[in-house]
Amino acid sequence: MVWETLTTRLSSRRIRELLAGRDERLVGLVKNDVWPVLRLFTTLPLTAEPGEIIQYMEGYGLMPTDAIIALTCRQHGINAIATLDEDFKRVPWLKVISQKE
Repeated sequence: MVWETLTTRLSSRRIRELLAGRDERLVGLVKNDVWPVLRLFTTLPLTAEPGEIIQYMEGYGLMPTDAIIALTCRQHGINAIATLDEDFKRVPWLKVISQKE
């Protein structure tokens, strides 16, 4: 609840600035509220070549990190992603699930 309140009142840029500045309140929230949730997820390996990443960037108009995410989804048979990033809607085989829907 605290994390939701904080993130709805601050821009992602401001949150990054606070984290970079080692803001004690925000670091505490990450350690106590966010990290335990993140530990529930599995990190998937990426076995892509740089050329494949570039193909995804060019083919779907994605930034490098988004291209890596889309490619990882494809490699692992994941056809849906929960995100607020509208860029993934340009990937035709990837269903975007967002709060807006």
